[in-house]
Amino acid sequence: MKLELLVAREAFGDIFTETLKDYLVNEFGWSGRIFWDSGYSFRSSALLVNGRINLIYPKTIPVSELRELASEYAFGDTLIRRILQMVYVRYSVNFPFRCIFSTDHVLIDPMPPECKNWCILPGNKSIRIVNLHNNKCVVLKKKGFPKKHFYSVVNIRTAYPEIPGPKILSFDMSRGWYVEDRINGLPLNRVDDQCRKTAAMCSAQTFMLGLYRRTSEPIRLSDWVASMAAKLEGSLMVLEGKIDNSLIADVRRVAAHLCVACREAYGAKFIETAQTHGDFQVGNIFIPNEPNAGNVFLIDWEFSERRCRWYDAFVYSLNARSPQGLSQRVKLWMRDPDLAYRSVKWCGLTFDLFNLRFLVACFLIEDLSFRLDEEAEPQIVSPSNEFRAYFRELFLIESQEFRYDL
Repeated sequence: MKLELLVAREAFGDIFTETLKDYLVNEFGWSGRIFWDSGYSFRSSALLVNGRINLIYPKTIPVSELRELASEYAFGDTLIRRILQMVYVRYSVNFPFRCIFSTDHVLIDPMPPECKNWCILPGNKSIRIVNLHNNKCVVLKKKGFPKKHFYSVVNIRTAYPEIPGPKILSFDMSRGWYVEDRINGLPLNRVDDQCRKTAAMCSAQTFMLGLYRRTSEPIRLSDWVASMAAKLEGSLMVLEGKIDNSLIADVRRVAAHLCVACREAYGAKFIETAQTHGDFQVGNIFIPNEPNAGNVFLIDWEFSERRCRWYDAFVYSLNARSPQGLSQRVKLWMRDPDLAYRSVKWCGLTFDLFNLRFLVACFLIEDLSFRLDEEAEPQIVSPSNEFRAYFRELFLIESQEFRYDL
């Protein structure tokens, strides 16, 4: 999530400064003050903040380094937008334009020498420090956020070191940081070379299929439905007061309908679960810049957990992380099961067991849990527009495909 959106949904400035302060104190014995302020600062100990390219960096960082880090934002879905974004990225990191285009600054007084080689990338659950001196990244758990997502990353990437991507070099669970190699590449949707995109996607799917096979476990369907219902209710209770009571009531109704659909649309007593990535979408599938780095990097494992085996395949093929039009995409699948099967068969589903109504209902329950869990973080003060757009689409799906009289 870009910095502009993070600032709108949470007190990001306070979270950022407290997170960075803890790291500097614990790892460098630093003492001083850090604060986030709007506008430009003339002080040399200030970091510039540019929300449009999602970077926080010292004024003296070389232009070439900044361009490389900001390169994924030099793309657009139309020719005009691409040109405008390329121009913006080019000039927003140049001297003296980088000062003009920065909207905020972070003052570190005194600034440790190490910070002068850092570029910082904010994120949903963590803050990533790119050390340009040694090409390593330090990933910090954001202050006040639960540890479970941080644990998920460390646990799965140490349990499966063959995951394509950077290797975790060291970590400290108690202090909430880990160190990994820096990677150079672009996400799938920022690359024009169709052959490289196809090869990367094939490699990503092959790895994930192997992970599903190694971690596959059948769970009694009634137990799975009960556990998911309890999980959804727990998230809704946390969200009370953050979102309208009418929306909470609607979500409860939709969840109940989906649970009924799972039980009534499938004859077997078990559901196959496996370890999933959790956010398997184009922004987390990277194509390396270096030819000897392999075909693909899979990044951002914060949401990795055991789910229905087909969850990742549905996230990707339905473009579920972009809620606009999701109901239409689901409707198209429900009307054309052959199209749906061809889109997701790579995850290991066999056609003879391809009960689409059941599969979609299970996926929607898992995805509803994902969305609620994302917004139930204690530090998030205002649900995002994307969160509300998702529920508008979900209600359309429920009314068209899963309406029951309960």
